[in-house]
Amino acid sequence: MSEGRGLVAVAAELQPQVIEALDGWSLHFCADGECAIEYLWDGSPDIIVLDFELPRMTAYDVIRHLAMRRPELLARTVVLIGGDESAHALIHSVAVGGRLAKPFTAAALSATVHILDHHS
Repeated sequence: MSEGRGLVAVAAELQPQVIEALDGWSLHFCADGECAIEYLWDGSPDIIVLDFELPRMTAYDVIRHLAMRRPELLARTVVLIGGDESAHALIHSVAVGGRLAKPFTAAALSATVHILDHHS
């Protein structure tokens, strides 16, 4: 999976850490959950990074879509979660590849992606 294609749907302020963590990757950025789902109809990213608090659809909505239509991509998905306990409970109820609490560092995201790379 190293240095492949990535789908990134995160808030603009989180993009610098993601870009640093996935240096060398070909990244497709989406501003909201609907864009991410549209991309996933045809795209096959090697990694998916989702901010839980996406506009128009949460990361949980995107994950539910993946579970129904593209379940093989769940193991390649990393979700960034804020302090909302209900968000933590929702994300821990689904089988995604990784979870990171916000705020996060580029090094933490890079390490999470590295672990997913060795489990795929």
